[in-house]
Amino acid sequence: NVHAKPIHQLPKNINGCIGRNLILPYPSDISISILWNGPNGYISDKSLSIISNVQYADTGLYKLKQLYNSGCTTLDSFYLRVFPGVTVFVNDSVQSICQSKTVVLSASGGQHYQWTPSDGLSSDTIANPIAQPLVSTLYNIIISNDFGCRDSALVKVNVFQNLSISAGSDQIINTGDSIMLNATVTGTSVNFYWSPATFINDIHSITPVVYPINNTVYTLTANSTVGCGSGTSSVKIKVYKNVFIPNAFTPNG
Repeated sequence: NVHAKPIHQLPKNINGCIGRNLILPYPSDISISILWNGPNGYISDKSLSIISNVQYADTGLYKLKQLYNSGCTTLDSFYLRVFPGVTVFVNDSVQSICQSKTVVLSASGGQHYQWTPSDGLSSDTIANPIAQPLVSTLYNIIISNDFGCRDSALVKVNVFQNLSISAGSDQIINTGDSIMLNATVTGTSVNFYWSPATFINDIHSITPVVYPINNTVYTLTANSTVGCGSGTSSVKIKVYKNVFIPNAFTPNG
């Protein structure tokens, strides 16, 4: 919708854009009744009067009659000039990228372009800027023509976190003991598992308990299901066998 200025004395001319709704100026707040008359058979007695889907046939003089408690009436008018409208088109209303990657935003339909916010954009005044936001961002694109007619749309750029993986530090245990692994995995939509699946309580836990009977290397494998990385990281568990300590010895060893 396009709002005309809410003033009691109407401007001489008001511009309308093809295909848009034009909200007529608000009447005086002390009038008790109003009546709008205009071209193309337009008539309205509502305080909030709208010319819906403005067309060239709506061009012309619009008259406002207002009645007050005193019995007085006022007459005012303005001339509506109708200009070609604009309609914004965007290729994709939702885009997704991984951290540090870029995507080209695409809009069309106007002569002038304004993107907000400008964060992460190569330019905020062109139709097809390159976007590299640090975090997920909702961009608003406003297009206009030389007559001031405007339209807008929203474009969401989702920024997915890249995969980061660490199985933790190597560990030492004695035979029969157990130890908890302290791995870290970050990223968007990450699946992971440990291998081998022996002597471990849960291969899908980030902090599983392991109890190998021999030296074992456990490998953590992770994958981002949204395409933001995959990788492996390993941790070595050294197992000390029980040591027999005699309580006597002979002279010959």
